[in-house]
Amino acid sequence: MDKRVSVVMTTYNGQKYLREQMDSLREQTMPIDEVIIMDDCSTDCTPDLVSSYIKEHDLKDWNLVQNEQNQGWKKNFKSGFDLATGDYIFPCDQDDIWHFDKVEKMVECMENNPKIELLAANYVTFFSENDTGSGSKLYASRSKTMKADGSLEVFGIDPKWPYINRPGCVFCFTKTFYDSIKDKWNTKYPHDAILWRFARMDHALGLFNYPVIEFRRHGDNATSEENRTKESRIQTFNDYIRFHEMGLERVTSENDKEILNNGIKFLKLRKKFFETGHILIWMKLAVVYHEYYLSTRGCLGDLYFVYRK
Repeated sequence: MDKRVSVVMTTYNGQKYLREQMDSLREQTMPIDEVIIMDDCSTDCTPDLVSSYIKEHDLKDWNLVQNEQNQGWKKNFKSGFDLATGDYIFPCDQDDIWHFDKVEKMVECMENNPKIELLAANYVTFFSENDTGSGSKLYASRSKTMKADGSLEVFGIDPKWPYINRPGCVFCFTKTFYDSIKDKWNTKYPHDAILWRFARMDHALGLFNYPVIEFRRHGDNATSEENRTKESRIQTFNDYIRFHEMGLERVTSENDKEILNNGIKFLKLRKKFFETGHILIWMKLAVVYHEYYLSTRGCLGDLYFVYRK
């Protein structure tokens, strides 16, 4: 294969688990052509650890980039993607452990299915220390139900298209795809949300039912504070509307356009319910737009959120 593979890892105070992750990259069954490690002004020994590891193993294709100012993880990933030269680009977190055949299996899948722009895969959750957060429990619960039969599913636009159900650490995307969307990139959004949604707009999102990483959960994992207030929920709806509008600029089929337009109506109605609390609005959401929720629980959750004391 003459295609090149790039890995973009972002780091920030990651010395605790970083060596295990770097070992899993170095020992891949398919060698990685380029590893770009973007350090975002760590205050621990992360940069020194990376530098010594590169020297210890004579990793000429590994590069440490140290930001002069802290960018935050969303901008840091984007900066790394801009530097990547490979045909296939893998985002990488600092604290997971890749299965040794991850790159080989995912690249093989994409080579055999050239229409796929973004390939997501499955993961196995593990806890390196006591972590009782609800987010970690959700990831663990999801991973137990994931298939491992190597099958491939391809997704486009449907009523549930904007909901992200795999983390970016199990993504692989083509540089061609990235180049086609980077001028639309907004670093207020996570990279996995942007990549997932644009790939679905193109009917080019593949889900590879095969576990490719040990997905570490621990007390230092970043925990989202989003959607805990009415204002943040409404802002999320506005963000979803913006992605639907970008979808309307990108898709070509009338069926896709109809779904996107209905999705905008659904989201505007959700906003109105959160702003007014009118029960008749929620009833319309539950009856007319039920399929646009991720689940029945999400529909009932709106009711609970608005009317809770």
